[in-house]
Amino acid sequence: MENKKTYSVTDLVNELKLPRSTVNDWLIRYEQYIEFAKRGKRKVFFANTLKVLQEISDLRSQEKSSFEIEQQLAHRHPVQAEVTSVPAKDNETKQQPASDKQSNSTDSMLPTLNKQGEELTALFGTQFEEISKYIASAEQQSKQVSGKIRRWYLTAMVLLALLTAAFAFAVVKISKVLDEQKSQLSSNRGVMQQQNSNVITALKGNRQRLKQTQQTIAAQTADLNKMGLRLDRNAADYTKNIAELKHGLKEQRERFAAMLENARKNAAKEQAAELARQRDAFAKQQLAKLHRFETMATNLKKQQEEIEILKLRLSAKQASLDEVMRRANEVKKTVPVPPKKASVPPAKKLVKKATIKATEKLNKTQDK
Repeated sequence: MENKKTYSVTDLVNELKLPRSTVNDWLIRYEQYIEFAKRGKRKVFFANTLKVLQEISDLRSQEKSSFEIEQQLAHRHPVQAEVTSVPAKDNETKQQPASDKQSNSTDSMLPTLNKQGEELTALFGTQFEEISKYIASAEQQSKQVSGKIRRWYLTAMVLLALLTAAFAFAVVKISKVLDEQKSQLSSNRGVMQQQNSNVITALKGNRQRLKQTQQTIAAQTADLNKMGLRLDRNAADYTKNIAELKHGLKEQRERFAAMLENARKNAAKEQAAELARQRDAFAKQQLAKLHRFETMATNLKKQQEEIEILKLRLSAKQASLDEVMRRANEVKKTVPVPPKKASVPPAKKLVKKATIKATEKLNKTQDK
C-alpha cells in the first residue's frame, strides 16, 4: 500500500471539481465503500476512492436517490472492513529447563504422553468443528442482511479467522512441545505434570475466550438484525414520502392548469371587450365622417343652386347689356364718334369674380 498514489480531501475536491462540503458528506455517508488509511490524525485516500466518488457524482446527476446509489455501490464495490488489532494470545507454555534429577521410569512415561497428545488432538478437533459449525451458521445469517450489514459480517469473519489462526498457532506450538517432551524423556515427572496442567489451563482459557467471542458475535448479530429492521422502516417511510410528494405534485399541476384556464378565459373576455370597444369607436368615427360628408354635400348643393341663380342673373344682365350695346351701336352708326379703347363692361367683371369665388369654394369643399 505504500506504493499506491494517495489523495487528501483537498486533492479529491480538485479532481472532482465539487464543493468540499459535498465531498466530505459523501466520504462520511458511503464510508463502507471508501478505501482509506490513517496516517497519524489524518486520513489519506486511494485511487479507488476517486473512482467511487465519480460514480456517486454520475448517479447524482441521473437524479438517483441515496438508497439507489447505495444499492449500486453495493453491487459494484466490496465493503471495506475495519480490521481491529487483536492482541496476540500467548498460548505457548513456558519451557522450564530440564531438572538435574533424572527419572528412572522414562520408558513408562512415553505411552502416557502419547495418550495425552491424542486427547489434546481430539479436544482441538472438537473445538475446530464447533468453530466451523458456527462459521457456517454465521454465513447463513449474513446472507439475509443488506449491504450495510456486510461490513460487520466481514469484521466478525476477520475476528474468527484471527482466532482460528491463534488456535492453529497454539496447536503447532503444543505439537512442538510434545515433540520436545518426547525427546527429553529424562525430564522430571513433576515438570511434565505441571506442563500438562498449564496446557489444560490454557485450553480452558481458550474455551472461555471462545464462548465470550461467540456471545460477542451473537450480540453483534442481534444489533445487525435491529439495523436491518430500521433500514426496512426507513425504506417504508421513503416510499410513503415519495407517494405523498407525487400526490402533492399532482394537486399543484391541477391547480396550475385551472389557473391557466381562468387566465385564458379572462384574456379572451378582455380581448372581446377590447374588440367591441374598437368596433364602437370605429363606428362612431365612420358616423362622424358620414355626417360631415352629408353636411358638405348639403352645403355644396346650396352653393351650386346659388351659382345657378347667379348664372341666370348674369345671363339676364348679359342679355340686357347686349341689347344696350346693340342700341348703342345703332346710335354710333348714325353719329360718328372718335375711336376709343374698348373697356370691359362692369357686368362681365362681376360675373367673372363670382365664378372664380364659386370655383374656389367648390375646390375647398372637395379637398375637405
